[in-house]
Amino acid sequence: MDFDYFNGRARHVVAEHNRRVRYQVHLRFRLRDAHNPRDISVEAFIELFRMPQDIFLQLLEFIRPYVLPRRSPLAIPLYTKLLCALSFYATGTYQEHNGTNMHHPMSQASVSYCIEEITNALNHPLVFTRFVKFPLTLSCKSSSLVKFT
Repeated sequence: MDFDYFNGRARHVVAEHNRRVRYQVHLRFRLRDAHNPRDISVEAFIELFRMPQDIFLQLLEFIRPYVLPRRSPLAIPLYTKLLCALSFYATGTYQEHNGTNMHHPMSQASVSYCIEEITNALNHPLVFTRFVKFPLTLSCKSSSLVKFT
């Protein structure tokens, strides 16, 4: 008995191929969107993204007005973009996690886009001045310097 590729449907090869591609794409989107960052243990989350979940959720809500909203239900959610960017900031590479990381399964182009978008949001003056603090006195600066003799 031969395998029925069309499973009883009309034998339109191009239409069947397009149907299967759409199904695979939607399957990937459902996998990506079903992920919840609060399901990871605190230790694992800090190891992966260098911050606890409560700070992540605060940062997520704080940068929401500075990132373009989703225009399509299939667009990448903001929390996934932020996880992707934080992973890049933590490791310095996106090739290591590209496509294989269950926390943000995306293509290289999508990862690059997310990093750019989140970096621009974090560089907004209102966000930057709230979360980035530089030492204001010389004593703080000199205590962190290594002296060579």
